[in-house]
Amino acid sequence: MIAHEDRKPIAALLALSFVLFFVGIAHYDLDLKAEPREGITAWETIHGDHWYLPKLNGELLPEKPLVFPWLVAGSCALFGEGSTFSARLPSAVMATLLVLVVFGIGKRLLGRRGGFLAALFTATTALVISLARRSRVDMTLTFFVCLAIYLFLREYQRGESNPESRPSLVTALLFWIALALATLTKGPLGAILPGITIGSFLLARRKLSAVRRLRPLIGVPVYLVVAGSWYAQGFLRGGDEFAYRSFMMENLLMFIGNDEGGGHIHGFFYLWPYFFSNGIPWSLFVPAAIALGVKRRQWRADRFLLPLLWLAAMLLFFSIARGKRSDYLLPLLPAAALLAAGLWDAWIAEPRNAIVKRFVLASSAVAGIVCAAALLVLALFLFIPASSWPESLTRSREAASAFEIVRALMHRPSAVILFGASTLFIGIVPFALTWRGRPVPALLSTATGVAAAALLAAFEAMPKVQDRESLKPLAQQIEATVPRAAPLYNHDAFEWQVMYYTRRRIPTLDDSGFARFLADPNGGYCLLTRGAYDDLEPAARQNLEIALRATRPYSDPREQHLVVKRIPPRANASGG
Repeated sequence: MIAHEDRKPIAALLALSFVLFFVGIAHYDLDLKAEPREGITAWETIHGDHWYLPKLNGELLPEKPLVFPWLVAGSCALFGEGSTFSARLPSAVMATLLVLVVFGIGKRLLGRRGGFLAALFTATTALVISLARRSRVDMTLTFFVCLAIYLFLREYQRGESNPESRPSLVTALLFWIALALATLTKGPLGAILPGITIGSFLLARRKLSAVRRLRPLIGVPVYLVVAGSWYAQGFLRGGDEFAYRSFMMENLLMFIGNDEGGGHIHGFFYLWPYFFSNGIPWSLFVPAAIALGVKRRQWRADRFLLPLLWLAAMLLFFSIARGKRSDYLLPLLPAAALLAAGLWDAWIAEPRNAIVKRFVLASSAVAGIVCAAALLVLALFLFIPASSWPESLTRSREAASAFEIVRALMHRPSAVILFGASTLFIGIVPFALTWRGRPVPALLSTATGVAAAALLAAFEAMPKVQDRESLKPLAQQIEATVPRAAPLYNHDAFEWQVMYYTRRRIPTLDDSGFARFLADPNGGYCLLTRGAYDDLEPAARQNLEIALRATRPYSDPREQHLVVKRIPPRANASGG
């Protein structure tokens, strides 16, 4: 049951989560690779013959456990297959649940006000908003990791307040089930992340015996049954290949940076600057929060020690790992929110404390400088012609595309107004309010600015990205033109987004397979690039007809996507 005093904070968090995570999530298409891959796996779960083992384009995908594909499959079954909303809904729901779990953790560590601040900070963190609005597995993993930490903390504090009390079997079972579901979301990492957090905390508190309150003699078998049942099915179905891909390739080899581990190889400090940029704005307050905790000698206070070790243990783990992506920071951002919430809660509780105010003001100044720099960039885009910009800014294809998108946005009055307002409310106005000793209005200003920035991204920025990159229009043309019964292949032009929105498998043809396609009068249709088509011998092109052309902008015309149809030789038709 929800305590009466918690109803208003929870209602406010749910309303904020709706704006930040749900509004406009279907207003722009899925990205080109990562999101549609998850959607395709869900589609395979619905239509395949092995619902317990994810597939991708008809092939087993043992390195990806089943929880997230099941969630997306359930969403697609309810709201429609091939839908942008269906693919993204599970992440938005999990982000909302994450905010509520952080409220629960924060309430136990910091009190009701501190818990609300921690949840507010989590909801308004840049990377949280980004991944809540994308069909990616990271948000689901983070929810189950934080749920396990919450359940541990609940039982730990129960034992601390009443050492003679019997451990709660229900809490212990829920803890181990949360660990199992985290494992079935992202593999062993789902158990490692809460494990290193809880282990480092108990080690620092010299209370490793508190693990007994989690009833491991009962819980470990439950964990093994829930998580192990899927791995057992995988071994039976996939044998050594499943073992290699699910344990070695996706975990150990990626951790040590082996070439077969999926890439993304980076150095030890790669993620550290991303912690501040992806965790903005509240990550900017973490150094001050840690400094204040050290100054006040809070090393043995759970409210400080648990989030500090949570942040440190996970950041160290991901830093040691050779394979890493910036999105991996998501599970440690709630810890950063808890630390920042502790700082702000201390100031609200002691408004006349000059030391606390000084720490908050210093961090607010940094945030204000960052936002002032953003406003300067806005002015440069508005008033300096494109010909005057350095060539280095547009050297790469990605940079040139981003440059053009930003320039286009800056000439839309609504985008300029939203960008300027959100920047002011996130950093500059809060700094002025902090200077005047008004913490609550400063927090409201930041939350308003973040919400405005999220809406700007959903309704202005991302549609511009879609206009330049999305292949959904081509997929819709394929749906209208290529009969379901007709074979559709790809040759060196496979696109996940096309497959998701057409809701069909698109087998890949190697050179020999493409040669057979060209020789078969009833070969069907094939997706390939303009360059590959132009490189064909005239005799081969004579038996092909360009059925469809992608209409998105291409910096290189040879990269344009085509759908060609194999026609009988007697038709003697040629595509132009």
